[in-house]
Amino acid sequence: MNFHTFIYNLNDIKQFGSIFNLNQKHLALCLYLTVRRKYYPTLSRGAIIVNRITVTGGDDFEKRLYQNILRLETPIGSYTDGDIIVPNEALALYVNIEPKDTVKALTRTLSRCMEAISDREEIPDAYALYREEISKSEVKGIKYRQIDLDTKDINKVKQVNELITTLEIPILICIETRGGFHIVYKDDITKETKRLLHEFKQNTSFCKLNVEGKMVTDHWFSITSSPRVIMPGTYQGGFPTRIITLNQWLDIQ
Repeated sequence: MNFHTFIYNLNDIKQFGSIFNLNQKHLALCLYLTVRRKYYPTLSRGAIIVNRITVTGGDDFEKRLYQNILRLETPIGSYTDGDIIVPNEALALYVNIEPKDTVKALTRTLSRCMEAISDREEIPDAYALYREEISKSEVKGIKYRQIDLDTKDINKVKQVNELITTLEIPILICIETRGGFHIVYKDDITKETKRLLHEFKQNTSFCKLNVEGKMVTDHWFSITSSPRVIMPGTYQGGFPTRIITLNQWLDIQ
């Protein structure tokens, strides 16, 4: 029987785990196995989360990160969209790199359940409620930002590489994705640097037709304060993602 295959390079997964290592047991990273229509046009919706994984911190975090990803490698047919059996090339594994507080999420879950009991209301699904709460239970003092570079045009990649170098952005990790790069840095840069990054985003915007035939503004360079990156070392829509710097990528083109 054929299985869904996610792991491409174990070393990249381990390196990711060492960069975002969680040494406290009550902290966790949330991973999302996603089906995307852009990789497989016959799907009914643009994006569907078919599995969520919470990997807690503590000893052997990197090992448990790998083991949890390995558990996703289930038989073909495990993931469906209506009558459509989802193939490997439609799947991508994303990770929210901002740690979540499991104790805070559990406390809020218990509180909401107890409120329902005291008000004689129907008790909510505790597991579903916990998954909802953990997605919101951020840890204070740990904040990242992500540059989403949605292009592999050499000239544009050079522009961004020069910008990052000039502004001395302290990059934690750069991941080559199917259509570009996910670049993560700590949110401790100056206001002037933030202004220049925003200015670059605005100056490189472009117009395109959306699915409804309307002209809209889009960006091949954007910044998000809620980073969700592709897990490096896994397949994204059939593409083997990897950790690589922009300099390294440009050198081999």
